[in-house]
Amino acid sequence: MRIWALFSSDPEMQTIENLLRSVGEKVCFAVDDHGKRVHGGNAYTAFAVVDDDNNIVGWDTVTHMVEGDCKSGKKVSGVRYIDHHRPGDYGYKQPPHNFLPASSLGQVIAELARLNILPKTWKAADSSLKKNDETIQYNSGWMVLSNGVLFHIPHELVIVAAADHCLGAAYKYECPGVNPDDLMTWRAKNRADFQNRQVEEVLADIKSAQEQLRKASKVVLYSTTCEWHAAKGTHADNYFLGDDCLNIEGTEFAENPCESITVCDMRRETPIRELPEAAMRLGVGYISGPLITPDGKKKITCSGSREQIAAFLNHWAAPNNLVDCYGDPERGFAGGYLI
Repeated sequence: MRIWALFSSDPEMQTIENLLRSVGEKVCFAVDDHGKRVHGGNAYTAFAVVDDDNNIVGWDTVTHMVEGDCKSGKKVSGVRYIDHHRPGDYGYKQPPHNFLPASSLGQVIAELARLNILPKTWKAADSSLKKNDETIQYNSGWMVLSNGVLFHIPHELVIVAAADHCLGAAYKYECPGVNPDDLMTWRAKNRADFQNRQVEEVLADIKSAQEQLRKASKVVLYSTTCEWHAAKGTHADNYFLGDDCLNIEGTEFAENPCESITVCDMRRETPIRELPEAAMRLGVGYISGPLITPDGKKKITCSGSREQIAAFLNHWAAPNNLVDCYGDPERGFAGGYLI
């Protein structure tokens, strides 16, 4: 019997749970040492796994772990790890165009296909289509190969995978097969259901957060000034961005032109509702926090483009007293904890 250990709860994990249960798989949940389901901050230091009746299930009986790990940190022999958050994970640093197989949901789908236990309601594709890839994107949508047959992956699951793996890129048409309008509609309804609120309330919060983003001051994550402008005493943050950057002699274009990478400063004592969704829709980056985690730590997060995330991790975090930093520029997220 296979036992799937699911860790922190979110809309994608709920979708994974529903999919597994629909094909008769046994689902259990990772908990902390107080018996509560783990969250994002402690998903990789879980104390135990429990079944639907809250009975402890031995780690040695678990066959699949989805987005988490046991407290010891030692890999459990024979377990298939499904994740995209940490270096070494199959989906880590996978680009937007490969969002479906890279996402945890996509990895679960691929595993069910390998085991030949996809939902019976999934439709088989045209038998003439090429079948040399486990998961492929075709003009008619995403499909997965199982027992020599290609099956269409339901469109809603495709949207869920895109939203979880790289939401910002999905809103920029960078995820094949995902229409931003469909994504926006699904996200509003899904978030309302997940929070037990009305869709109109969620949409109002998104609008309010967007207004605050438009008015926000900017934080410089990284900047450098070319020799030409440095000699003129003009810093990259201040000079007209249309000016050409030259070498010190002013005879050729500079090898290292001026650069200034900024994000909106959304640090507040009270978190802004629907800030991530609002920022993704506007296509802007931001830093936020401090978010007080369950263990009392103060976390600062950053969301944005590949360049913004790289600048946050490589240049801004350490000088601003952040430790235990994490993130993935390809997926557009990062964070760290205040000392």
